[in-house]
Amino acid sequence: MSLSEPHGTTGLASTRSKISKPEVQRARTGCLTCRRKRRKCDEIKHTSESGDSKCAYCLANGLACEWPGFINVSGQLLKKKSAKQQPRKEPQESPELAKVQWPFSPVASLSDDHPVLSAAPPHHKRVSPLSSLLTPTLPSKVLSPPQFHQPVVEKPNVPAAASPFPDYTSLTGMSSDPLSMDAFNQNYPSTHENSYLDLSHILREYMYVNAFTTNSKLEPLLPKEVLTEYFVNVEKFSVKDFDEPVVLKPEQEILLLKNYVENVGAGMDMFDTDKTMVRVIPQKMKSRPALRFAVLALSSRWFDSKVANYPKGLTVSLYHESLRHLAPTYNDTSNNIYIIVTCVILCVFEMMSSEPRNWKQHLEGCVLLLKSYKITGLAVDKIERATFWVFIRMDVCHSVINESPTILPSEHWVLPNMTAEEIEKAFDTPEMHGNYIVYLASLVVNLVYGEQEDDQYKSKWLDLWVRLRRWELSFEDLFSKTYEVYDPKIGFPRIFFANSQAISSTQMYHMSCILMIQNKPHNLRLSQLSAENSMYPSVSLVYHARRIIGISITNSDYGAYSNSIQPLYVAGLILTSRQDYGILLNALHNVEKSTGWATQWRMNDMMKFWRKGD
Repeated sequence: MSLSEPHGTTGLASTRSKISKPEVQRARTGCLTCRRKRRKCDEIKHTSESGDSKCAYCLANGLACEWPGFINVSGQLLKKKSAKQQPRKEPQESPELAKVQWPFSPVASLSDDHPVLSAAPPHHKRVSPLSSLLTPTLPSKVLSPPQFHQPVVEKPNVPAAASPFPDYTSLTGMSSDPLSMDAFNQNYPSTHENSYLDLSHILREYMYVNAFTTNSKLEPLLPKEVLTEYFVNVEKFSVKDFDEPVVLKPEQEILLLKNYVENVGAGMDMFDTDKTMVRVIPQKMKSRPALRFAVLALSSRWFDSKVANYPKGLTVSLYHESLRHLAPTYNDTSNNIYIIVTCVILCVFEMMSSEPRNWKQHLEGCVLLLKSYKITGLAVDKIERATFWVFIRMDVCHSVINESPTILPSEHWVLPNMTAEEIEKAFDTPEMHGNYIVYLASLVVNLVYGEQEDDQYKSKWLDLWVRLRRWELSFEDLFSKTYEVYDPKIGFPRIFFANSQAISSTQMYHMSCILMIQNKPHNLRLSQLSAENSMYPSVSLVYHARRIIGISITNSDYGAYSNSIQPLYVAGLILTSRQDYGILLNALHNVEKSTGWATQWRMNDMMKFWRKGD
């Protein structure tokens, strides 16, 4: 990958224009009269002389035209009124969702021009000389600082004498004694919050500088004068006269560490049977302050989104403290892997805190670090391997969000010159089975969002289609569902997994199948790939979509929740009824409520899509 033409950026001319990804169209069902008579309905409501809405077939034949109604969450049929009597309504969330204290505008008031996240005034800063040299394709628009939203949780009615940190005990199940919530009854200096954008740029450019200097394995080598000019800025940052360093009380640090081990870190260890992020990293951070404060900052970010009266400024202060210790290590080779772990954890922090359109800025820095230190998904070192998979799942999510190839090409995920058979064998263990579906998902997005010749595309599509099915059939004793039942009240299956790794991996499998079906070669008939044939997955979009949602509404694992946002969005584009809309919005809201990962922007995207189909 050359620096002038990063992976995923191509010219306007497409060598595969005939099979470029079509705009996703919403599924239709037609009027009930055409269904009964087995006629093809044009699905357009024409107004007859009597004022009734009829499709073209019913209007031409003088038939009564009935359109399907929708069933709300309570099971009541919602009768459709005539177009003159009933104004067009926005998709409604379920009654349970309506009770939630929303951090954004109400769902029904959203318009197409409603911003997903409020943009802060532009913040101008000196552009590093690295910017034009390393990332010539970066957008010229200055990044907006992340918004620390008000928490989603409802504020309980508590007596005036209650603890100033009342929400925490209900979230963690911990008593306030001996770890009194009074420990957090303070506001930390917020001067860093105003310069958050500067801190974000420091992290990004630190990763670039470290990647191009520590090992010097990347090409081209940067001119010494360019690096020297930037090093001065890094050193100034590390010794600049900031506020006093953050000093946490013992009870504060215990709470943050406990939350990291039980929630945030466990989510990063989603497919890691060794639980590196919660068992190994906390032990290694004792002598590594940059890593320690990165862990504390990420845990604190979780509280920001869930606790109504969490101290303002603490999260950003911890983030700044991590960078203050990280910056002087730009050319330190004594503890390489822990520098990368620190950067990846801070990158997770950035993903939780910034708009999705800004994710690429930090993902690119992590990609350079991984390539510089030659870390792959099959690394022998357990810490290197675990760090790679924590990062790479974010790369796949970014790819789905932007409908673009992964920033790190799939061939760099494995060892050089490995064949498909060798790769499949390397992943053929229970410990790597969850990671293998992430790798297959990367092949899917790079295939459907990339450019291939027609003949190559079809052969690669068929090969990948079979590999997805083989993944589903492997290790069924460990990754298959524990219990499944159809819930007629909501119209979705309830699918429970005892193995937490199977939750997210199965959702990624179904999401990959949806993307494959939507982007199949034009000259390939899916009817020829019988769903009864054990070599192929199901060819039903609805089947895969409903299973993604059924898994989310049944399981509540933190890691699976964190990784479910994009599969739920892909599934949501298949839905056609307002009852389904409400259930999906509830599922996404529960993700944000439980994990702190913002989902409102994805709700907005789906509601805009649904409105286009109304």
